[in-house]
Amino acid sequence: GLEKAMQNVGDAKSVLNMVEGAYNTMMDNLIEMKSLATQGANATLGQDERNYIGAQIVALADDINDIVNSTTYNDVNLLDGDAAALNTAVPGNNYAFTVQSGERTGDTTAITIDFLNAGALFGSVADNTDLAPTAGNSAIETDGATAAGANATTEPTRTTLSIANTVSAVDYNEFIGAVDGAIDVLNADINTLGINQRT
Repeated sequence: GLEKAMQNVGDAKSVLNMVEGAYNTMMDNLIEMKSLATQGANATLGQDERNYIGAQIVALADDINDIVNSTTYNDVNLLDGDAAALNTAVPGNNYAFTVQSGERTGDTTAITIDFLNAGALFGSVADNTDLAPTAGNSAIETDGATAAGANATTEPTRTTLSIANTVSAVDYNEFIGAVDGAIDVLNADINTLGINQRT
């Protein structure tokens, strides 16, 4: 019994280590987004240069969603709240599991891994949430299109970002704050993960 319990704990640590790797790569993407937004906020840039920066930021957001979709363990998606894996029809649920960490009935540890995608990091999985609202032109928004063939009632949206070809230096300046907010969201998840790894 105890040997199996230790094996269970080892499996749980493998899951958490996999999630940690995904979080670290997402953080790298967010830091690069902030660097690009800072560059885009420079009023001396031309529109073509700002649009190129926008395309890079959207590609980084799409990459975050690719990371989410590929972070699996034993065919269970750990980050996207996959409805089939959770046996629930509610999209966007967190992934929760219990580890039998000892031989007694009460020797269990409950672990929850938050649902994430690019939109969730920026505070909205809805479509068309303005991420630079003060500028008032909706040049940087969330884009809540569902995955190809997805059933919107049983799968979470794979929300990404959309940046218009009219994006301005003012938009990018405000977007820097939105990226800081996304970094705070991910840092909170990283802190929770660290606590779970020590239990």
